[in-house]
Amino acid sequence: MTRIKTAISRFLNISRYSEYSNIIIPALLSVILFTIAIFGLMLPYFENDIISERKESVKNLAYVVYTYMDHYNAQVKEGKLSLKQAQDEVVESVKYIRYGPELKDYFWIHDGKSKLLMHPYRPDLYVPDLIDSSQAIDTDISNESIEMVENNGEGYIEYVFDRYDDPLNLALKVTFVKGFEPWGWIIGTGMYVDDVKAKIADVKRKMTYAFLSILLLILLLQFKLISQNLKSNRKRSSAEQRLRKSESRFKELAELLPQMVFELDIDGNIIYANRYAFEFTGYTSKEVSEGFNIASLFSEEEFSRVRNNMKKLIAGEDTEDSEYKLIRKSGEQADIHIYSNVILHDDKPIGYRGIIIDITDFKKLQEQGQRAQRLEVAGRIAGQVAHDFNNLLAPLMAYPDLIKNTLSEDHPSIQYINKIEVAAAYIAEINQQLLTLSRRGHYNQIPMDINKVVKQVINQLQPIPSYASLDIDLVEYPMTVKGGAAQVNRILLNLISNSIEALEGDGIISIKTENYYQDKPAGNYYKIPQGEYIKITISDTGHGISPETLPKIFDPFFTTKLSDKRKGSGLGLTVVHSIMEDHNGFIDYASDLGVGTTFYLYFPITREKLRSSNDDRIIGGDESILVVDDDELQREVTTKLLENLGYVAEAVDCGEKAINLLRKKTFDLIVLDMIMPGHINGSETYQKAIAINPDQKAIIVSGYAENEHVQQALDLGAGAFIKKPLTLKSLSLAVRSELDSKEDNEISSAKIF
Repeated sequence: MTRIKTAISRFLNISRYSEYSNIIIPALLSVILFTIAIFGLMLPYFENDIISERKESVKNLAYVVYTYMDHYNAQVKEGKLSLKQAQDEVVESVKYIRYGPELKDYFWIHDGKSKLLMHPYRPDLYVPDLIDSSQAIDTDISNESIEMVENNGEGYIEYVFDRYDDPLNLALKVTFVKGFEPWGWIIGTGMYVDDVKAKIADVKRKMTYAFLSILLLILLLQFKLISQNLKSNRKRSSAEQRLRKSESRFKELAELLPQMVFELDIDGNIIYANRYAFEFTGYTSKEVSEGFNIASLFSEEEFSRVRNNMKKLIAGEDTEDSEYKLIRKSGEQADIHIYSNVILHDDKPIGYRGIIIDITDFKKLQEQGQRAQRLEVAGRIAGQVAHDFNNLLAPLMAYPDLIKNTLSEDHPSIQYINKIEVAAAYIAEINQQLLTLSRRGHYNQIPMDINKVVKQVINQLQPIPSYASLDIDLVEYPMTVKGGAAQVNRILLNLISNSIEALEGDGIISIKTENYYQDKPAGNYYKIPQGEYIKITISDTGHGISPETLPKIFDPFFTTKLSDKRKGSGLGLTVVHSIMEDHNGFIDYASDLGVGTTFYLYFPITREKLRSSNDDRIIGGDESILVVDDDELQREVTTKLLENLGYVAEAVDCGEKAINLLRKKTFDLIVLDMIMPGHINGSETYQKAIAINPDQKAIIVSGYAENEHVQQALDLGAGAFIKKPLTLKSLSLAVRSELDSKEDNEISSAKIF
């Protein structure tokens, strides 16, 4: 009895001796980690592996039947069999195919529309005349199968169904379905989840027995090891051996982590790095073993920050920001965060140990969020400026046409008026960039041929400088995209002009369009989602963009064109970015200094057909028109343009006055400004106008508009939208088009001028 008490006392007091603690703690940890590894990692892995294996098996079997059907389809094409003969032969053959442990697993065939063509255990679900019968069958499985095949061509579905030939025994089933496109059929075969679970349970049971046996063996070995060390009077050699084993276990665990785990000596030389660290940095274990200091992973400036934080760790002080730019072996940079502490031996620092986490994707998302905020602020300012500019531009854009109509063609003032028109158009172009940046510009998006826009831009750029060569590769039959041709023109004009300016001496500008399918999300700047696109690639062999500049190129008012001749507004690429977002498109880029820059534009395709072009002749009339605009200058310009076209025009400065006037007299058309601060807006004015006269025609005029208000007016029946500043041509086309439109019960789609 005394011996037992003494043994217990010694065991309870074992923590007094560090060497004993170093034996017991690693032993207990190894048991815990082993348990976690078995039940937390290995068993779920085997379970997923079994399920994946079974699913892959039924998929391969379905592919076999698919190949079999394809063989018969080939005979149909060769004229050896009729379609019905081939289909009957396939159904009859597949009906008797069995596989699986009990040779009861089977295939079924669906016509891809509404009926089951063959099911070996449930003939009641289909009609014997499997080709000609139109009898519909159960819809749940059918709809799931059809939806999967239509969306993906193939895939897995789950449902509850009879177990083989026992209709009273229902069980959950996972089935792989694949469409056979030539006939529109669907092949299906699957597995019962209960069968898979039974197999998994059997594997788990065997592994549990093995684990318990190993665990028991480990416990016995650990007990024996502890006993031997207690009897050996705490020999130092035994303690060191157990320490090495413990370190080995920790390193095995570190190899499993998806972060970089490292140990350094006091001088910063790497003495340990896990597998992921080598994969991430690109260096090999051989290179590290030959002597590798952590300074090689950073620039000189960045490493000075690392070194300062290392000193603070030694001193026990709080470290500063632990986010750094790491340089991989390839030269590529990555954003990382380092968590570390000091390794002590006999209370003396001998090195560092820590984890490095890759935060590159997080930083990109953070930068995109900040860029979006900057764009929003800049957009608000740009929108206000552009609105005021539009009102001031009205006479500059409209009056030159009126003045030229009063002068002879050879009048000496014509040349000055033409220069005014050119200058006004240039100002209007800058103003349009501000509108686009504010995301408030309203423009129509219609189906268009992207190749046509590319050709127009190339013609606009003529003559191309002699030092620049164009390499144009346009897809022969481009898919249709939906957008504003003028806005896409703006994108291409900006990017191609930038490419020409980037050339230093002779160089090549490559422009390529292609029908493109993005099979998985990828990209440098944006992750381009999976889908169908028209992809435009614009590349140059110019000087390229520096890595420091690349993240800023889409920022508003950022420009590298600082010389007088190439002074930039800093709006070009910002506008490109905004227009791409307006088109639900994506932009990506790649650039190397001294090699060149490439931009990739991804426009989602549409299945809508191209529309025919409109007549652009200037035609007037003699109808009565009411102009409603809060700006005196705009009212004067619009009225003069209408009178010049022969119309009888009258103007008021708000919607309330317009409604009062409409109660007293009728007008063939109302020209409505959309935004009139302090008064009812254009949409509300038109709503009250059609309450007085349901057949009242109207067009909307505005430089920018809140989209919902514009759309509301167009939905009520307003026939067109004209962008400010007005020109004689745009006003003529819009007014004449609306006045000549036929009355019908359906509201036609509004036109944008």
